[in-house]
Amino acid sequence: NFNKLIELLAKENVKVFVTGTAAEEEIIAGQLNLDYSEVSNLLGKLSLQDLIALIDATDTIVAASTGPLHIAAALGKTAIGIYSNRRPIHPGRWAPMGENATFVSFTGKLGETVKNTDDEVEKITPREIFNKILEG
Repeated sequence: NFNKLIELLAKENVKVFVTGTAAEEEIIAGQLNLDYSEVSNLLGKLSLQDLIALIDATDTIVAASTGPLHIAAALGKTAIGIYSNRRPIHPGRWAPMGENATFVSFTGKLGETVKNTDDEVEKITPREIFNKILEG
């Protein structure tokens, strides 16, 4: 879904910065299409101070319930969290707080069950996140 989201954003000429630790780079870089001119691969390249400065210079961040999401919310940025509705990781407990903070979680259809958190989060569509970004 992140690849589709990157594709949607790239078609709109939205600059995308992909961040994470050096350890995450080994996992993420092989799974994401980072070959668009609008995408900057910053995996494993930023100190915490650099990451905070980058977040402060951006308009919007999309992330799971992670430190960068909450930093963006605290800085007043549009912070869009991606959450499961399962306890104890649900947005009621961990959603970003701030004037421009919001979250997306899969609500499902009546009678639909989701086997695990990964299945649930994967049902959030890239278009849903894309629309939230454009709203921000």
